[in-house]
Amino acid sequence: MSSPKAADHPVVLFDGDCNLCTGSVQLLLRLDRSRRLRYASLQGQFARSMRTAATDAMLLWDQGTLYEGYAAVMRLGVILGLPGQALYRRARWPIFAFLGQRLYRLVARHRYRLLGRRKTCLVPDEALKSLFYD
Repeated sequence: MSSPKAADHPVVLFDGDCNLCTGSVQLLLRLDRSRRLRYASLQGQFARSMRTAATDAMLLWDQGTLYEGYAAVMRLGVILGLPGQALYRRARWPIFAFLGQRLYRLVARHRYRLLGRRKTCLVPDEALKSLFYD
């Protein structure tokens, strides 16, 4: 797949060098039992085709919209049908969105210091390989 327009499923774009980010992807793989999500490393071709400057945030491409950071995390909760739909609605209120994005940015900026860097990229096993673009 070379174009984000061709994505039939929501695509999570993550920093493949980041332990926190790859840990988040592993959590999403466990939570997404219906296999609705697809994944692409920010270092890969799919992410480069998005032409985004964001390299310190998880991104989510869903139905033609690119969500970044806190907004991506909130949208993932909705897509996965996680408990707390009322929480997701309130999380969009301006004050919560502002605080959530600030906290997300703080953690993202220090993610390598907090949990380190990976020496190798996440390599999915054969059963999950079809969920990853590159």
